Parts: sequence; C-alpha cells; structure tokens
Amino acid sequence: MLIVESGEGFVATEDEVVRMGVGDIVWTPPGVRHWHGGSHERSMLHLAISFGAVDWQEAVPEELYESMRPSS
Repeated sequence: MLIVESGEGFVATEDEVVRMGVGDIVWTPPGVRHWHGGSHERSMLHLAISFGAVDWQEAVPEELYESMRPSS
C-alpha cells in the first residue's frame, strides 16, 4: 500500500499506469509485479506499508520511465 504525502508520481503494473497525487492511496495485491516513482515534473514522498515479505526487483529501465512522459 502506498500513501502519497507530497508531490506526484506513478504506480504501474504490466497492464496499467496510474498517476498518483497527494492523499492518494494505492493498493497493489501480493504477487503483482509493479513499480512506483515520482513524475517527470515533481518528486513524490510516500509512505509504503507492506503486510509481509517484499521481493525487490531490478530498477525500472530508463526507456520505460521515459515512456510515461506526457506528450508536448
């Protein structure tokens, strides 16, 4: 579970990307591979709550993160 305290960012699975902002609460079920981080324009401060073991994966590739950038 992520609770966004300030800024804005993304949480993404293989199927979906969600933009998050202050006050948003995002739940990712156990076993669902996902990533989260700040947006291109602003950083994000969040509280992460885990209800069990966490299996950290590799860093998000730059090209995937850049594909989240809004079109001008």
